[in-house]
Amino acid sequence: MATRANAKSPAQTFALAFGVVYLLVGILGFILAPDEGDKLFGIFQVNLIHNVIHLVVGALFLAGSSSHERAKQVNL
Repeated sequence: MATRANAKSPAQTFALAFGVVYLLVGILGFILAPDEGDKLFGIFQVNLIHNVIHLVVGALFLAGSSSHERAKQVNL
């Protein structure tokens, strides 16, 4: 739990970090592998649905990072 008024709990920090990572991966998937079946960084095969799911999951994590209770729920 947060000790100061604007300090983030570990659950909030986790949700924020993973939200940013998922959003970046989703965006990079559209930029670096724009065609169906392309590979991101030459390793990960991605497609439109895969990129959209990364964006949605990232948005959910970011939304969940707003409070400790929401962060616990979204992290589970």
